[in-house]
Amino acid sequence: MPGDDRIPPKLTPTTLRLVTFNVNGIKTLRNYFPWTLVSNYSQMLNMMNVDVVAFQELKVQRPDIDLSIADVDGYRSFISVPISKKGYSGVGVYVRKPRDDEPGIVKKCLTVVRVEEGITGILPHQKKHVSFKEAYSDPVLRPTCIGGYPDHKNMYDKFRKLDSEGRCVIIELNFNIVVISVYCPANSLGTDEGEEFRLLFLRCLFERARNLRALGKKVVVMGDINVCVDLIDSDDTIKQGFKERRLVKAQDYSDFETLNADQVLAFKHSAPHRELVNQYVKDTTGMRPDGDSHVLHDVVREKHGRRLKMYTVWSTFKSNRPLNIGSRIDLILASSQLARLVSQADIWPFLHGSDHCPVHADFELADLEFLPEEDRSGEYAAKSNWFEAKNFYGLHTRGSIDKFFRKREPQRQEKVDGEGDVADGGSDSATSGYSSRKRARKERPDQLSISDFFFRSDSSPPSVDEDRAKSRISVREFTEMLGQSGASGPQCRHGEPCALRTVKTEKNKGKKFWCCPRATRSVSWLPESAERTEADATDEYNCGFFKWASK
Repeated sequence: MPGDDRIPPKLTPTTLRLVTFNVNGIKTLRNYFPWTLVSNYSQMLNMMNVDVVAFQELKVQRPDIDLSIADVDGYRSFISVPISKKGYSGVGVYVRKPRDDEPGIVKKCLTVVRVEEGITGILPHQKKHVSFKEAYSDPVLRPTCIGGYPDHKNMYDKFRKLDSEGRCVIIELNFNIVVISVYCPANSLGTDEGEEFRLLFLRCLFERARNLRALGKKVVVMGDINVCVDLIDSDDTIKQGFKERRLVKAQDYSDFETLNADQVLAFKHSAPHRELVNQYVKDTTGMRPDGDSHVLHDVVREKHGRRLKMYTVWSTFKSNRPLNIGSRIDLILASSQLARLVSQADIWPFLHGSDHCPVHADFELADLEFLPEEDRSGEYAAKSNWFEAKNFYGLHTRGSIDKFFRKREPQRQEKVDGEGDVADGGSDSATSGYSSRKRARKERPDQLSISDFFFRSDSSPPSVDEDRAKSRISVREFTEMLGQSGASGPQCRHGEPCALRTVKTEKNKGKKFWCCPRATRSVSWLPESAERTEADATDEYNCGFFKWASK
């Protein structure tokens, strides 16, 4: 199976790899490289070498959920889609089924014990007459619930709305490991109602993580949190700070936060949603002491220190990804018992298909400490879960559509010559069977083929057979025609395809040009005196290539 060499291998056979990825439409993801190299979602997950992967923004409705995404070979699938907003949001978690030859600790750790939909506990339990929260108060049903539910009295209607948009799936693995997969609201329209919804969701999320930790669970929160934790996670905020002269540039990258310490700390409290998240996530700047409420580690940030421009999402409207102008809002947060096991954690910006990129963290299970009673693998290893996608959406009971139609019997030959009438093709006892109502397609000898839009023929009009043959065109031929039509661009000095830009200044306004897609040092946080020279023009930054797209 093809792969991407930039995806790091696991360090040991006992490594547990977690990945979060906002796919911005799971059905369209495989239209993009490198996912075009695989034929199904199983191969895509295997390419990333994942054990547990959390997808956000599936953008599918219940009728769209088929076996291709609900019954992925080698994985157990758990999917939540919105009830009210169709084709919006949606999260999915895939847990790899361990192989027989793997270490015992891996097989035990990948055992799914419990699964819940939603963050509040208000959604129906398997016993439909009660919610998860109500079932947890029942001694008989409690073992079937994960627990840790947020406590907000008289909030039933608001909780129901929170969990109606398909934003959370919670998996409890063996050894009391709880993985919370979330797609947090963003309040893109900036409304008061949207901000209230956002804050309530975040409050429920982090209160539940804190409560689960208090119950002795090992907790991971991963997904699209839609909040920048630190100032260096938001390129737009930094540029605005320079513009307003609230921030100063540094001679060295490592001095940026030191020189702007006041603004670094102020950013953590610059918005209610950011302040709320920073109440639970441990500080990584070294400028603020942690309290008892700071129970989660930002494992990627802790592995890479104060690394700049470590963004996970970029604006597609401004084509900011080649310039790496974005923000870091996709996070993997872990409680202390798991955070200390992390051996590798990073972003994968080289994997495309979405406006976000995947984020991964590797946990070394050989160092995992657990009590004997936390091992429930013997009880749950072979047990199916009611929320497993193929069960929850009833796909295992759906038959093929073919069963609704009987096999068509051979029909009598229809007469099409001018002397006789067309034979009766009706449904009688001798010729019963399914007969299509679809009209026969009429051949159009005057219909143009795709190549007619690129080449003008000087010969006489083609015959029907010639036109039909010409309409069959290979992908290679179509690509060549596009190249001849001027749709392809030049390569820069890095040997990479150039980016097509439009002049926005008054002179030559609206004119298009080709340029190197990489960022320039002027987009960085260095002072002007430290900008690049001709000596390092062709390095990892912009090579300076320029060419007008048209004369």
